[in-house]
Amino acid sequence: MAVFEDQGAIRSIICADFSLIFEHQGDRWTHSIAIGNDRQIIARAIEWHADQDDPQRVVSPVFQELFLQPDSAGSPQGLCVGMSGRHHFSGVFAVSETSQEVVVSVDVADRVRDEMLGFASSYAVMLHSGDLQACDDTLASWAVAGGTLRIQVQRPGLIGLAEAGRRATRIQATADPGRISADPTHRWQYQWIWRRD
Repeated sequence: MAVFEDQGAIRSIICADFSLIFEHQGDRWTHSIAIGNDRQIIARAIEWHADQDDPQRVVSPVFQELFLQPDSAGSPQGLCVGMSGRHHFSGVFAVSETSQEVVVSVDVADRVRDEMLGFASSYAVMLHSGDLQACDDTLASWAVAGGTLRIQVQRPGLIGLAEAGRRATRIQATADPGRISADPTHRWQYQWIWRRD
């Protein structure tokens, strides 16, 4: 059963061999995914800085506040809110666990009235292309010691993948670019799934 761990600047939702780790860095909370009892980080969020990066393409949401609490059914979740310029972000990271797998369901929204070209949640995955088992426009999965790690988006979102050096992959869960409209609220949903062997 998943439990909360609070060490001040590091807060986690911990399962038997899987951890969702939130870490306060500078002006925001970032997050990563660790696998194994030694909590080896396997995926880490890539942060977006609107004043340095393309201001019309959100690479990842910005979160300044984090609340860890159970949902109405008692399952652990992280609730996040934040701002960057005219962007108002919110995110829910809901964790569920069975004997076979851990699922982190992520639901992100950005309320912004500016004209935008894209919205995404981006990660550096510390695995290379030789570990990749499957990949298409909605999912990517990797073989990892002890099981399989997968990210998948909910349609109409898309997955984007690129190599990032010898031992890393850059992955993005994006909002459907064809549906970016004048509506000020933009939403994208995806899941990280750790399936044990």
